[in-house]
Amino acid sequence: MLSSEFSAIAHSIIVIDVTTGLFGHKTECKSLTSHSLPTKHYRTRDSVLTTLFQISHIRTVYNIFVAVTIIFSANTVIQDFIDPKINLYAYDMDILRFTFGNLDDVFRIWLSMKMSTIFIPFWGVLLWMAYRPKVGKKICPTDWIFFIAYIIYQIYIFSSFT
Repeated sequence: MLSSEFSAIAHSIIVIDVTTGLFGHKTECKSLTSHSLPTKHYRTRDSVLTTLFQISHIRTVYNIFVAVTIIFSANTVIQDFIDPKINLYAYDMDILRFTFGNLDDVFRIWLSMKMSTIFIPFWGVLLWMAYRPKVGKKICPTDWIFFIAYIIYQIYIFSSFT
């Protein structure tokens, strides 16, 4: 079936015009009798940063910034471990104990949020799609019922985890 549609489109081509589009890319404009849009050809291209990093000067500047960042980070860590009295902001790793002290609570909250997202909104949207009448773009009472249920779910989620 697909090949018959393709051959029907291929037979309806009147003129193939190859023009130069924006940025020097060649685009192929096909005039069709059925008033359809011209075909698009998608190509993979390198990103702007990939193109810039091919220039040796830009690579050098990037490597200098990476090296300076590593040196400053290593200097700070070594200074904190060797002599924490020199550093005004030495906390003796209390900040790490405070951050990771209640890791089981973090995993419990994260797991409950993930499970509630998987089961409640996903299945709610599936139910809404199944029970919504085919009325086009009109808003029906079923839409309002599921919308209010979703708002109640959001209020419950944000109030229970804060």
